[in-house]
Amino acid sequence: METLSVSTDQLRTIIREEMSDIIKKEFMKLRLMLIPEISPAEQREIEELYGEPTFDEGEGLGAG
Repeated sequence: METLSVSTDQLRTIIREEMSDIIKKEFMKLRLMLIPEISPAEQREIEELYGEPTFDEGEGLGAG
């Protein structure tokens, strides 16, 4: 088995980056759980009032 030498600062940076990624992913899961679901009737009403969403190629939901 090969041994890898890492400084304390490098290890802290690695751990900090990984923890940040984990927290972001968990918050995204939480946000998705908290978004209320709508019925098909509610979706139709929204589309009747505002039309269906349109996106230009390359445009995402977070663009703006």
